[in-house]
Amino acid sequence: METTIIGLGANLGDMAASFRKARTFLEDLSQKPALFSPIYTSEPVGIADREFLNAAALIHTSLPPYELLAILKEFEKTLGRDMGKARWSNRLIDLDIIVSGDLVYDRDGLIIPHPEYRNRLFVLYPLQDLLPGFTDPEDHTPIGKLIDGAPKISVSKSSVNW
Repeated sequence: METTIIGLGANLGDMAASFRKARTFLEDLSQKPALFSPIYTSEPVGIADREFLNAAALIHTSLPPYELLAILKEFEKTLGRDMGKARWSNRLIDLDIIVSGDLVYDRDGLIIPHPEYRNRLFVLYPLQDLLPGFTDPEDHTPIGKLIDGAPKISVSKSSVNW
Protein backbone atom coordinates (compact mmCIF):
# COMPACT_ATOMS: atom_id res chain seq x y z
CA MET A 1 0.00 0.00 0.00
CA GLU A 2 1.36 3.39 -1.01
CA THR A 3 0.83 6.84 0.46
CA THR A 4 -0.33 8.77 -2.58
CA ILE A 5 -0.89 12.50 -3.01
CA ILE A 6 -3.73 13.52 -5.31
CA GLY A 7 -3.82 17.12 -6.51
CA LEU A 8 -7.25 18.69 -6.98
CA GLY A 9 -8.12 21.72 -9.07
CA ALA A 10 -11.26 23.41 -10.40
CA ASN A 11 -12.27 26.79 -11.77
CA LEU A 12 -15.75 26.25 -13.23
CA GLY A 13 -19.17 25.54 -11.77
CA ASP A 14 -19.83 25.04 -8.08
CA MET A 15 -16.21 24.41 -7.16
CA ALA A 16 -16.91 23.92 -3.44
CA ALA A 17 -19.48 21.22 -4.24
CA SER A 18 -17.05 19.55 -6.65
CA PHE A 19 -14.35 19.49 -3.97
CA ARG A 20 -16.74 18.02 -1.41
CA LYS A 21 -17.79 15.27 -3.84
CA ALA A 22 -14.12 14.60 -4.60
CA ARG A 23 -13.37 14.39 -0.88
CA THR A 24 -16.06 11.74 -0.37
CA PHE A 25 -14.83 9.85 -3.44
CA LEU A 26 -11.19 9.90 -2.25
CA GLU A 27 -12.14 8.92 1.32
CA ASP A 28 -13.98 5.90 -0.11
CA LEU A 29 -11.02 5.05 -2.37
CA SER A 30 -8.42 5.22 0.42
CA GLN A 31 -7.67 2.04 2.37
CA LYS A 32 -6.84 4.08 5.51
CA PRO A 33 -8.23 7.44 6.63
CA ALA A 34 -7.47 10.11 4.03
CA LEU A 35 -6.07 13.54 4.87
CA PHE A 36 -6.89 16.79 3.09
CA SER A 37 -4.97 20.05 2.81
CA PRO A 38 -6.59 23.44 3.12
CA ILE A 39 -8.11 24.73 -0.11
CA TYR A 40 -6.13 27.41 -1.92
CA THR A 41 -7.02 30.03 -4.52
CA SER A 42 -4.51 30.48 -7.32
CA GLU A 43 -4.14 32.40 -10.51
CA PRO A 44 -4.50 30.32 -13.68
CA VAL A 45 -1.55 28.74 -15.48
CA GLY A 46 -1.66 28.00 -19.19
CA ILE A 47 -4.71 28.92 -21.28
CA ALA A 48 -7.20 29.00 -18.39
CA ASP A 49 -8.59 32.46 -17.73
CA ARG A 50 -10.21 32.13 -14.29
CA GLU A 51 -8.84 31.66 -10.78
CA PHE A 52 -8.63 28.09 -9.53
CA LEU A 53 -9.34 26.38 -6.27
CA ASN A 54 -6.60 23.86 -5.50
CA ALA A 55 -5.92 21.35 -2.74
CA ALA A 56 -4.30 17.99 -2.13
CA ALA A 57 -5.43 14.71 -0.63
CA LEU A 58 -3.28 12.05 0.96
CA ILE A 59 -4.73 8.60 0.34
CA HIS A 60 -3.49 5.05 0.87
CA THR A 61 -3.94 2.61 -2.00
CA SER A 62 -2.68 -0.68 -3.34
CA LEU A 63 -3.99 0.08 -6.82
CA PRO A 64 -1.40 0.08 -9.61
CA PRO A 65 -0.80 3.66 -10.82
CA TYR A 66 -2.50 3.25 -14.21
CA GLU A 67 -5.62 1.76 -12.56
CA LEU A 68 -5.73 4.59 -10.04
CA LEU A 69 -5.43 7.15 -12.85
CA ALA A 70 -8.28 5.49 -14.78
CA ILE A 71 -10.51 5.62 -11.69
CA LEU A 72 -9.67 9.30 -11.10
CA LYS A 73 -10.44 10.21 -14.72
CA GLU A 74 -13.73 8.29 -14.61
CA PHE A 75 -14.71 10.25 -11.50
CA GLU A 76 -13.90 13.52 -13.29
CA LYS A 77 -16.28 12.48 -16.08
CA THR A 78 -19.06 11.74 -13.57
CA LEU A 79 -18.76 15.34 -12.35
CA GLY A 80 -19.10 16.59 -15.93
CA ARG A 81 -15.52 17.27 -16.95
CA ASP A 82 -15.12 17.52 -20.72
CA MET A 83 -12.09 15.32 -21.37
CA GLY A 84 -11.75 16.71 -24.90
CA LYS A 85 -10.80 20.22 -23.75
CA ALA A 86 -7.29 21.51 -24.26
CA ARG A 87 -4.67 20.89 -21.60
CA TRP A 88 -4.52 23.55 -18.87
CA SER A 89 -7.92 24.98 -19.84
CA ASN A 90 -10.79 25.89 -17.52
CA ARG A 91 -12.30 22.80 -15.88
CA LEU A 92 -14.98 21.58 -13.52
CA ILE A 93 -12.56 19.26 -11.70
CA ASP A 94 -9.07 17.87 -12.17
CA LEU A 95 -7.53 15.06 -10.13
CA ASP A 96 -3.86 14.26 -10.67
CA ILE A 97 -1.52 11.75 -9.08
CA ILE A 98 1.30 13.95 -7.78
CA VAL A 99 3.46 11.40 -5.95
CA SER A 100 3.00 7.83 -4.76
CA GLY A 101 5.44 6.83 -2.05
CA ASP A 102 8.93 6.91 -3.54
CA LEU A 103 7.71 5.56 -6.88
CA VAL A 104 9.33 6.84 -10.06
CA TYR A 105 7.10 5.73 -12.95
CA ASP A 106 6.99 6.61 -16.64
CA ARG A 107 4.86 4.38 -18.83
CA ASP A 108 1.32 3.87 -20.08
CA GLY A 109 1.02 7.66 -20.57
CA LEU A 110 1.53 8.27 -16.85
CA ILE A 111 4.50 9.93 -15.17
CA ILE A 112 5.01 9.87 -11.39
CA PRO A 113 6.06 12.15 -9.80
CA HIS A 114 3.78 14.42 -11.81
CA PRO A 115 6.06 16.12 -14.35
CA GLU A 116 4.87 19.66 -13.52
CA TYR A 117 4.46 19.51 -9.75
CA ARG A 118 7.83 21.16 -9.03
CA ASN A 119 6.68 24.22 -11.04
CA ARG A 120 3.30 24.61 -9.35
CA LEU A 121 3.02 26.45 -6.05
CA PHE A 122 -0.68 25.52 -5.99
CA VAL A 123 0.49 21.88 -5.69
CA LEU A 124 3.53 22.45 -3.48
CA TYR A 125 1.78 24.43 -0.72
CA PRO A 126 -0.95 21.79 -0.19
CA LEU A 127 1.68 19.05 -0.41
CA GLN A 128 3.68 20.78 2.32
CA ASP A 129 0.54 21.05 4.47
CA LEU A 130 0.08 17.28 4.26
CA LEU A 131 3.74 16.20 4.39
CA PRO A 132 5.93 18.95 5.88
CA GLY A 133 9.00 16.68 5.73
CA PHE A 134 8.42 15.70 2.09
CA THR A 135 11.41 15.22 -0.20
CA ASP A 136 11.28 14.65 -3.93
CA PRO A 137 11.51 10.90 -4.70
CA GLU A 138 13.87 11.49 -7.63
CA ASP A 139 16.46 13.94 -6.31
CA HIS A 140 15.51 14.19 -2.59
CA THR A 141 15.02 17.97 -2.69
CA PRO A 142 13.13 19.08 0.45
CA ILE A 143 9.72 20.65 0.01
CA GLY A 144 10.97 24.07 1.17
CA LYS A 145 13.57 24.19 -1.59
CA LEU A 146 11.00 23.02 -4.14
CA ILE A 147 8.75 25.91 -3.09
CA ASP A 148 11.64 28.39 -3.24
CA GLY A 149 12.53 27.22 -6.77
CA ALA A 150 9.01 27.21 -8.22
CA PRO A 151 7.83 30.01 -10.53
CA LYS A 152 6.05 32.65 -8.46
CA ILE A 153 2.30 33.03 -8.92
CA SER A 154 -0.45 34.29 -6.66
CA VAL A 155 -1.54 31.50 -4.28
CA SER A 156 -3.41 32.03 -1.02
CA LYS A 157 -5.52 30.02 1.38
CA SER A 158 -9.16 30.18 0.36
CA SER A 159 -12.20 30.87 2.52
CA VAL A 160 -13.78 27.79 0.88
CA ASN A 161 -13.80 24.78 3.19
CA TRP A 162 -14.28 21.11 2.58
